[in-house]
Amino acid sequence: MQPTDLPQFKDVPWRWIVYATSVFTIVALGFAFCHQIELKQDVSGEIVSPAEVKIQGLSGLVSSIYVRPSEHVEPGTPLFRLQRDFSLTTSGLRRQVFDEQMRDGQIRAIDEQYSERRAQLNARVESARLTEASRRAELAALDAQIAQGSELGDEFQQRLLRLSSVSEYVTADKVEQARADVHQGKVTVAQSVARRQQLAGEIGTSRSAQAELDAQLRELDARHARDVQDVWARFEQER
Repeated sequence: MQPTDLPQFKDVPWRWIVYATSVFTIVALGFAFCHQIELKQDVSGEIVSPAEVKIQGLSGLVSSIYVRPSEHVEPGTPLFRLQRDFSLTTSGLRRQVFDEQMRDGQIRAIDEQYSERRAQLNARVESARLTEASRRAELAALDAQIAQGSELGDEFQQRLLRLSSVSEYVTADKVEQARADVHQGKVTVAQSVARRQQLAGEIGTSRSAQAELDAQLRELDARHARDVQDVWARFEQER
């Protein structure tokens, strides 16, 4: 057979191609609707015997059993006797675990109160220290001012003496002005001295407050250690 004698696609009528496609589509749809596909999936489960009875919602120790397995009983018939397990709490925890949780909770509460109180006292101590430092700086500046005022007062006093010795040759206004300068210098020095005494009193008060706060901090530390020790002692006694 020559290659020219082979059948070609154009020799097939188009309607037969359409018919064949439609038949194939209908068969595929019918297969899809009618055929069942099996799906598999891994799930967790439990095999329970029909003769096994599970009782839930109760806790304790079974002290007595009144029936035997596979024995027929009437509704309301006692099956067993249940006693409370005193090694467990009402929440189902073992007594030791429950006591440890209570101990840790009490210690945590004590630590939180201790930390809060200590932070407050430390803030007050820091405030008192800053106040003392500020007053000491002001006191140092005031001492310099008092020294300078005293020198000026001495100069004004010497000037007044010189003017008084030659009062016949100077005007009365200059003498009066010199006396006013001496008086003003004394007033300024007296005010500075009074302020210095006030600052010294404030510094003493601040130091006393710091000493009292330090004592409160030591007492707080001792009380915290004592409270934690008491909690541990109660825990050991109840074990």
